[in-house]
Amino acid sequence: MIALKIDTSQLDKRLATIVKEQPKKVKIALGETASTGIRWILRRTIDGQGLKGAFKPYSENYALFRELHDKQTAVVDLNFFGDMQKDLVVTKLTTSKAVISAISALERKKIAKTDKQRPWFGFKPDEEKRLVRFFGKQL
Repeated sequence: MIALKIDTSQLDKRLATIVKEQPKKVKIALGETASTGIRWILRRTIDGQGLKGAFKPYSENYALFRELHDKQTAVVDLNFFGDMQKDLVVTKLTTSKAVISAISALERKKIAKTDKQRPWFGFKPDEEKRLVRFFGKQL
């Protein structure tokens, strides 16, 4: 689970006023920001990139297993059936926080396991900055 928070202590008075006076607008903007974050995570993962750069290669045995099932091995994309990626959604949304997680317990377990081996589930510092800018533009 990733909790995407907007730190209101760092917002200027105008933005703080919007949060206070237009909570529905803020909630929608935060939801759009979280959905954009999901797309960025998936795009990065498909490209074989995690939170710390390129993913380490698949083990020799697992690469052979993938080949036997007609799956590519050139790029480590953490995708076999696509269920883990399809299951990522915004699971909780308030005016100050959007939570990104998988719907099913099985996919949450798979995310935790793959993230431990090859960190990918989260945002790099530059992605966080871009998401904050995106959020501001939504308002």
